[in-house]
This record gives sequence, C-alpha cells and structure tokens, in this order.
Amino acid sequence: MNNSFENFQSRFFDEALDNIADLEQALMALELSPNDKGLVERVFRAMHSLKGGGAMFGFDKLSEFTHRMENIYEMVRTGQLCISAELLAVTLQSVDLLRDLLEEPGQDISSSLKKKCKTMEKAIDKVVKSETEKMLLKVKSCRNEEESIEEEAGMATYFVHFYPNKDVLANGTNLFYLLDDLKELGELFAIPGVQNVPPLPELQPERSYFFWDAFLATEHTINEIRDVFIFVEDDAIFEVHRISRSNLFENGRFREKMSELSDRQKKIDLSEVTRLAMDYAPSVQEPLSTPGVVSSQKEMIDDANKEISRTTKVENGKRRTSGSIRVSTEKIDGLMNLVSEMVITQERLNMIASRHQIPELKIVSETVQKLTAQLRDSTFSISLIPLETLQTRFQRLVHDLSSQLGKKINLQATGLDTELDKTMIESLTDPLLHILRNSIDHGIENPQQRREASKPEEGTIWLKAYYSGANVVIEIVDDGAGIDPEKVYDTAVEKGIISGHEDLSESEILNLVFQSGFSTNEEVTEVSGRGVGMDVVMRNIQSIRGMVNISSEKGKGTTLTITLPLVLSIIDGLLVKINNTQYVIPLSLIDRIFPVRDSDVEKSFNNLISLGGEQMSFFNLREELKVGGKAPQKMQMIVIRYNEVRIALTVDQVVGKLQAVLKPLGKMYDEQTLISAATIMGDGSIALVLDVNALINECSEKIQI
Repeated sequence: MNNSFENFQSRFFDEALDNIADLEQALMALELSPNDKGLVERVFRAMHSLKGGGAMFGFDKLSEFTHRMENIYEMVRTGQLCISAELLAVTLQSVDLLRDLLEEPGQDISSSLKKKCKTMEKAIDKVVKSETEKMLLKVKSCRNEEESIEEEAGMATYFVHFYPNKDVLANGTNLFYLLDDLKELGELFAIPGVQNVPPLPELQPERSYFFWDAFLATEHTINEIRDVFIFVEDDAIFEVHRISRSNLFENGRFREKMSELSDRQKKIDLSEVTRLAMDYAPSVQEPLSTPGVVSSQKEMIDDANKEISRTTKVENGKRRTSGSIRVSTEKIDGLMNLVSEMVITQERLNMIASRHQIPELKIVSETVQKLTAQLRDSTFSISLIPLETLQTRFQRLVHDLSSQLGKKINLQATGLDTELDKTMIESLTDPLLHILRNSIDHGIENPQQRREASKPEEGTIWLKAYYSGANVVIEIVDDGAGIDPEKVYDTAVEKGIISGHEDLSESEILNLVFQSGFSTNEEVTEVSGRGVGMDVVMRNIQSIRGMVNISSEKGKGTTLTITLPLVLSIIDGLLVKINNTQYVIPLSLIDRIFPVRDSDVEKSFNNLISLGGEQMSFFNLREELKVGGKAPQKMQMIVIRYNEVRIALTVDQVVGKLQAVLKPLGKMYDEQTLISAATIMGDGSIALVLDVNALINECSEKIQI
C-alpha cells in the first residue's frame, strides 16, 4: 500500500511541475493581455489543480499557499481585482516559491522556507490591499466619468484596442472597413499586431490573425466610437480609453513615438499608453482612462475549449481520450537501449546473409533491416524534445532581469519547434540561460544610452533555432552595444590569461571571453561580474560535442552561434577504412564520393585537388588521424558539406552504409576531440565514429574555408 502511495505521489510531482510551468506561461501571456479572461481562467485552473493534488498527497504547505493565491485570482475572475504589473510580479515570485515547496512535502518544512513563505505572504497582502484601493478609486472615477462624458464636447484623444477572433471573417466582416469608419471620425494612427500570423504553410486564408492598437483624435463621443464596432461585439475583444482631453497629434514628438511603436510590432499596454499621454500633453491635467470593454463570450469559450482539448477531445459526437500519455524517462531510455541492441543484431544478420547467399535469408534480412529502421526513427521521435519547452524560462529570465536592471527588452524566438535529444536539452539549458543573462546585462544598453546611440529605447534579443545538415544550430543575437575587442584584449592581459605579446585575430580575441575567470565588469553584482559563466557555457556545450562561435560589432550587437549534433544514439553512417582501422562518417553530411590516385594526392599543392571539374580543399585522414602504413595506389575522396562549402576527406576504402549505434569511448579518451564515439559491428569488431565538425574546426588552418 505504501509503495502504491509513493507511486501516486511521484506522479503528482510530475503533474505539479507541468501545472507550475503552465501557470508561469499563462502569467507571462497575461502580462501582454491583462484583459484576457481565458488566461485568467487558465491561471485559476492551474492553481486549483495544485491545491487539490497537494492536499491529497501530503504537500500541505504547497496546498495552503496555493489556496491563498487561488482566492486572489477568484477576485480577479469576479471583477473585484484587476491584473496589474505589481500583482503579476508577486505572482511570478510565488511560482518560484511553489517549486521550492514541491521539494518539501508535509508541514515540517525547513526554517528558511518557512521564512520565505511568510515574507511572500506579506508581499501578497500588501499588493492586494494596494490594488483593491486602486480598484475602488477607479470604479468611483469611472462612474463620474460615465455621468459626465456625454455632456463634454470638444477634442479628445482615445486609445482603441481591437482584437478580432480568428473566425470573425466567417460572417462576412471586412476588418479594414472598420478601420476606415474609425478614420472618418478624426485623425487615426493604427498599429497592426502581426505576432499571431503563422508560417506560410500553416496559414488559413479564411481566418484572421491580426489585431490593432490605435490612437484616435476626434470630437466625437466615446459611444460613437463604440458604434463603429457594434456588429462585431460578439466576435472580438474591443476596448476604448480616453487618454487626453486634447489632440495629442498636434505634438510632433507624439507622432514620432507612434512610428516607433509601430516599428516595434508589439501589443501596447494601457499603462504605457497613460505614460505616453502624460509625457506628450504636460499642460493638460492627468489623463483619465475610461474603459469601454466588450469581451466576447465566444472568445472566452474558445480559449476554454483549447485548454479542455489538452485532456479530452470530442469528434463526431464521441468523446475520445487525449492523444498523448505520460511516460517515464527510464522507460524511454530502456526502449532506446533495446532498439540499439536490435540494430547491432540486424547488422550481424546482414553479414550472415551476405556471406551465405541464401535467397530466403536475404529477403528476411532486408525486411528486418527496413523494420528496424522504422522502429529506430519512431523511437527517436519519442525521445526528442522541442526547444519550445524552454521558452517560458527564457521569457521569465528576460522579464525579471530587464525589470531588475531598468532596461526594456523584447525577446523574439523562432524555430523553437526544432527538436533535440532530451539529454542534450538538459545539458543545453544552463548555457542558454547564461548567454541570455549576459546579453541582458552586458549587451543591451539602458534606455538613455540607447537614445543617445539613436536606437529604439527597447532592445531586442533574437533566439533562432534551425536544422543544418546533421546539426542543430542555435543563434542568440542582440542589438546591444557589442563587444570591444581592445577592452577584451586589455582585460585578458590584466588577468594573466595572455601575456600581451600575442598577435591575435579579432575572432581569437573575442573567444577569450570563454576563458575561466574572464570578466570585463568592474563591479561584482548579483547578475554577473564574478568571472563565472561563459567558460561554463563552453564546457557544457563541448561535453555534448557541440561548438560555440562568437561574433560582434561594436555598437551594433553580438551573435553567439551554437552548433550541436542532431542525435546522440544511432546514426546512418558510411563505413570507411584507413589501413586496418574502420571509421564511420555520418551519412547526412556526405555529398559525393570520387575515386583518386595516391599520386594525385601527393602532387597536390596547399591541400587543393580537382574533383568533378571543381577545385576543392581536402584533408588526408591518414595524416590527420596519424594512421600508420602505406597508402594504396587507388583511394577515395568523400565530399562532405560543412556550413555552406564542400570539403573532401581522403580514405583508403569505402566499405558501405550501415546503422551505427553510438557507444561512449569512456573517460580515458576525454582529451581527444576527433573521435566522438564508437560502434560495434556485426562481427564484433569496433569502428570509430568521426566528429567531422571538430576535425575541420581543428585542422582549418591548413586550408582556406
């Protein structure tokens, strides 16, 4: 009975981590769309699930604390409390506390955690009290405003947020006509939101993916503005706020700010709008925000249905279970090991079939080979995890750290559906967080510095991931201050990393930032300056056979490029021989194979040879790998793709294709870099797997790439 309870408790732990991750993701989204009731419901449901499960499985303090937060968001659901930056900040801090509480079940938690809970509870009470008082003042102000607004005449500036449902076009609505009608009321500046537009192959022409934030200066009343959208009230979220009792467009700086907001392509927060009005209409009294919100019930139902569809779906009137199940990593690892052994056995069967030339055996062998390949690919797809699982952690880091440092930073992520082996994802998380932290702290300037450099106040960090041959490439790009090579060089000399007499290229100087103890920060802060970080990045990425490259332009920004092998367990390879040693080259890298003579290789100048009418750089693997023996008269050149160029590798003999199960070499061989793994052949012999990227990177001084 006890084992059964522990199994259920362990399952709750996994589900609780998912709920906490979902809660954090919903809170980050809620910051951009504070009036989205679907997101509020999502937050509430996650808290409710944590509370109920915690009480059932002995996480008493977790349940108690979550119940406190649930009560607050019940007030938000019922309109007694509004979403604010302060409330979201304290809730995000509470999410961190929930993770800590999840590690200590029962009431007997550590004294430090008890102290942390009390501190957080006081902070929550303070924020709730403050926001409740603001809410009461706002309600009173709105009532007074609604009573007087129709009696007031004259010019005013309004902020309009129009968020149509995706299905709004189904009833024949032309969204651009609505904007035309709005423009007829006065002077309009509309900023389209395109963040929801999917990639072209996924785009559905009958659906709407845009939203608009608009500024309107008009003498018409707020009710006349609302009338423009009267026929789409049920198919959109629509808000209108009066932000000034004057025409803000008469201020030229306000017009410039509108263009800047348009270039930014990001949803505009109401608090930001209010600050704008204060900045550009100083002679007018403080702007009074007048809400006129029409929230579509259909939109909220759609959001709720999306959440429900995560657990159950209804199709053709029949309820069916979720399309996914939870499987422990131990079971997946066990399955991968079994598939690996099956691949080795299948290679042995191929060898026996080719040796005995029995037709029936050959047919069975080919069938087993096809089935093994399909099983291998299916098993791989199970063990691969998309990078988007880390997205919330990236957004949270940017959100918290930019607020702490007083900077405005926008994170743009693309290609996060790119998948990697789960062990690689685990090893990659800390390096990526280190790089983002450095981009925020060292790279992106504060708003004043960016204005002085004629840059937008808001900096941008781009996180891009994509496949490149047998590799996954991840780029982290910022538009910050860049890296000063002279400062890096001087710092390296000062810290004794280099002597100061070396003649280094700019690339070599920039790579000094990966040395242990290197830091250009003069002050030690909580964020950085201890000389720990980028050396950890390099070590962690090298431990998974990856490479890091850094480039930067002073005043423009910095790019860090991480190149990783696609998989770690089984690959399609080409078996080659040099003397009596067998090597495997990943098949996905190979472009073509050419026969050559040993004399042609010997007569070549500067490692260049003509293959198929094309002059090409090459490496003689016999020399690079220090293999003994005399080269045969007839050899073969294997042309591989490296980035955007082609490079040839000289081998004695090409044996053929095979599926290679990668086995680690062991700690004795950690120092060498050219061999990434080994594989067991069908006859029990060993073949060494070449790390082609590392080989070319190490030997690149010999050729022009």
